[in-house]
Amino acid sequence: MNYHPPTADLEFVLTHLVGLDGLCAELGLDEVDQDLASAILDEAGRYAAEVMAPANRDGDLNPPTLSPQGVQESPGFKAVYQGLAEAGWVGLTAPQSHGGQGLPNVIGTAVNEIWQSANLAFSLCPMLSQGAIEALTHHADDALRDLFLPRMSSGEWTGTMNLTEPDAGSDLAAIKTRAEPRGDGRYAITGQKIYITWGDHQMTPNILHLVLARLPDAPAGVKGISLFVVPKFRLDSAGEPGEPNDVRALSLEHKLGIHGSPTCVMQYDGAEGYLVGEAHQGLKYMFTMMNHARQAVGVQGLAISERAYQQARDYARERTQGTRRDGSKISIIDYPDVRRMLMTQRAACEAMRALALVASSELDRAAQDPSHRALAEWYTPIVKGWLTELSVEMTSLAVQVHGGMGYVEETGVAQHFRDARILPIYEGTTGIQALDFVGRKTLANSGDIARSMLATMRADCEGHGPMEQALNTAEVTLAQLLAGHASDPEWAPAVAHHYLMHMGYLCGGWLMVKSARLAADAEGDPDFLQGKVHSSDFYCAQLLPRAAAHAASMVGGSRSVMAMPAEWL
Repeated sequence: MNYHPPTADLEFVLTHLVGLDGLCAELGLDEVDQDLASAILDEAGRYAAEVMAPANRDGDLNPPTLSPQGVQESPGFKAVYQGLAEAGWVGLTAPQSHGGQGLPNVIGTAVNEIWQSANLAFSLCPMLSQGAIEALTHHADDALRDLFLPRMSSGEWTGTMNLTEPDAGSDLAAIKTRAEPRGDGRYAITGQKIYITWGDHQMTPNILHLVLARLPDAPAGVKGISLFVVPKFRLDSAGEPGEPNDVRALSLEHKLGIHGSPTCVMQYDGAEGYLVGEAHQGLKYMFTMMNHARQAVGVQGLAISERAYQQARDYARERTQGTRRDGSKISIIDYPDVRRMLMTQRAACEAMRALALVASSELDRAAQDPSHRALAEWYTPIVKGWLTELSVEMTSLAVQVHGGMGYVEETGVAQHFRDARILPIYEGTTGIQALDFVGRKTLANSGDIARSMLATMRADCEGHGPMEQALNTAEVTLAQLLAGHASDPEWAPAVAHHYLMHMGYLCGGWLMVKSARLAADAEGDPDFLQGKVHSSDFYCAQLLPRAAAHAASMVGGSRSVMAMPAEWL
C-alpha cells in the first residue's frame, strides 16, 4: 500500500494548463515560480509518502476515542501533525502579514492533493484550519486577525467549521444556537452542533471553532445569522490558552469511513466567543470558508481516487491468474477488462487533477481581479460535485480490480471506497451543488458564463471530432435549460444533477484534449508525454460520451421526475 505522489502530472498541469509562472507574475509574486513549486511538491511528496501514508491504516483501524479529557486522536497522528506544523505546511497560502508564506492557492491545492491521498482522514484537520484562516483573513477585524491568525498560520492552533445542528442540516435558516452579549465585547454562545469534523483532539494546545449563531435581536432566517470564534480554551490577558471554555465534545459518530477523523457532537454552554465582522453577516462570511472547503473536498475526491488507482495498478501487476500455453503465469493487468478499469481510473484522475488546479488558479486570479470571481464561482460546484461523485466510482473500480480480495479488509483497498463515500455528501450534497450551479451560476446570468466557457473549449479543441460533437450537444443542452426554466419552474431543479454532471464530463474532455496537444509539443520524458496522449484518447472514447448521456437524461425534465406521486415511491 505504498503511495507515490504524482508530482510529474502535477507539474505538467501547473506548467502547461495553469501557466504558473505567468500567474505568479499577474499576482505580483516575483519570488514564486515553477521551480519553487516543483521543490515544494518534491518535499511534500517525501513527507506524505514517508510519514503521512504509513499512519493512514492505523487511523482506520484505531479511530479516535472519547474520554473525560476530551477526544484522543488516533495513535501517531499527533507526531504527524507536529511535523507538518513545524515545517510550515499549514500556513502555505496564509498571508505573510500574519505568519503565513503567502503562496498562491493553486500551489496549496497541489500540495493538498498529496496530503489527502496519503491520509485523507488526517488531512481534514489542516484543511479546515486553512478554511478558517481564509474566513478570518477576509472578514475579521484587525484585532481578531492579530490575535488568532499567527497561531493558525503556524499550525500551533487548529480550526473547525460549526454549521449543522440536529434540526438544521442544509437548512441554515433553522439554526437555533444563541449568542448573548456579555457587555465586554465578547459573547456567550449556547447551542449544539453536529457532524463537526476534528471538533476536538489533543494535537494542539487550542482549537478555534467558527460557529454560526443568532444574536437576541437577529431577524428570522438566514439574514439573522452571525459568525463567532469560540476557542476551546479561553485566552488570558497575554492571548495564551487559559481556563477551559464551556465547549466540549459530547460524542463521536461511528462512520462508514474516514475513521481516523473525529466527527463530533459539540455542546456550547455559554462558551466565550468573539464576533467576526458585522452582526447578521455570518452566512456570507462562512461562505468564504465553505467555498474554500467545497473546492478542497473536490480535491479530496481526486486524491482518494489517485490513491485507489495506484493500489489497484500495483496489485494488477503482481497478481497472476491463469497460464499461457508455454506455462508462464498471466498478470491480471494483461486482461482487457482489467486494463479498461485501470485506464478509466487513470484518465479520470488526470481529468480531475486538471480541472481542480485550473479552477484553483481562478480563485487566485479572483483575489487579485474581481472580474475573475464569477468564473471561479462557476467552477466550484463542478469541482465539488463531479469530482466527488466520480471518486465513488473510481474507488469502487479499485475494489473490483482486486476481485474478492478487494472486499477483504486486510488488503486496505476497501478503506478508500469507504472513505470516498462521504465526499459527495459533506460541504453540501451533490444535489445542493447542482442547484447552485444551475440557479446561481447559470440561470442567474442567463447562461453567459456557460456560453463563454463553451467558446473557450471550442477554440482549444478545434478539429477534435468527439469534443466538437460534445460541444454541439452542450450548446443545445444549455438552450434547453434556459427554455425549460422559462416555461416550468420545476424543470431546472429536476434536471440540475444531470446538467452538473454533463458539464463535468465536458470540462474533463476539454482539459484532456488540451493536455494532449500541449504534451505533443512539450519537451521531457517521452513515455510520460505519450502517456498523456493515450489518456486523452481513452477519456474521449470511454468517458466523454457520458456527457451526452446526461444531456439525454435532461430531455424529460420535471415531467419524468415529478410525474409519480410521492406516496407511490
